[in-house]
Amino acid sequence: MRKIPRQISDRLPAAADLFAEKGLNDSKIEDVAAVTGVPKATLYYYFAGKEDILAFLLEDLLKDISEAVTTIGGASMSPDHSH
Repeated sequence: MRKIPRQISDRLPAAADLFAEKGLNDSKIEDVAAVTGVPKATLYYYFAGKEDILAFLLEDLLKDISEAVTTIGGASMSPDHSH
């Protein structure tokens, strides 16, 4: 997969809403283009299809969760001098 420019990746969460509402099978790449404002040809340049878009969104979500857990874990492991 190519590196996704921020101006495109920032618009892709709208595709997650579409997939949640219609389901992946009933969503078309044209629908994704319509809800994200990213032209269909541009989507196909960066992604093989809607499954790749979903994979990108899930990977991005897992990265965010991992960073949050690391932040929380780091905060709870730091010494607490309030006792």
